[in-house]
Amino acid sequence: MFEEKHLIAPENMGLWAVVAFILALLALIVSLVNLYRTSEMMAITQAEILMLNSKVQGGPNPLLAPDAATQEKK
Repeated sequence: MFEEKHLIAPENMGLWAVVAFILALLALIVSLVNLYRTSEMMAITQAEILMLNSKVQGGPNPLLAPDAATQEKK
């Protein structure tokens, strides 16, 4: 009577599911790597802002160890 025409052949359904799962895992890995890179760049940028702010204000560098900061004052 009525023959259904499938977009994906039923015999290849397993293959398509595996491919879709692998692509989803790849997308997850890429997003986690980008999240890590963004957080690293944020930390580096904040450190540079603190260093520049201390140079502008003329105070000790907050990124240096406390001993090194006291040595600069002497």
